[in-house]
Amino acid sequence: MSITAILSGAVAIAKAIPAIRDIVNQFYNLWVDAQIDNARELRNETQHQRNAILESLKNAKTDEERIALSKLLHDFNRGKL
Repeated sequence: MSITAILSGAVAIAKAIPAIRDIVNQFYNLWVDAQIDNARELRNETQHQRNAILESLKNAKTDEERIALSKLLHDFNRGKL
């Protein structure tokens, strides 16, 4: 191999590495964005469930209902549900 071929190969690799790095970074950013979206969906679902329990507690008519819903809310907040 001549020096020109070796240098051409080195230049081609040097040009390819940033392109590969950019592709890997794009895939990583897509994965991170997907993880953030999943976390937001889970948080929204959890908040919706908690709000439903609070609304039921607010509308409870008897002490027994309030006690049961309070226990349910307590367990929910502690992550036992």
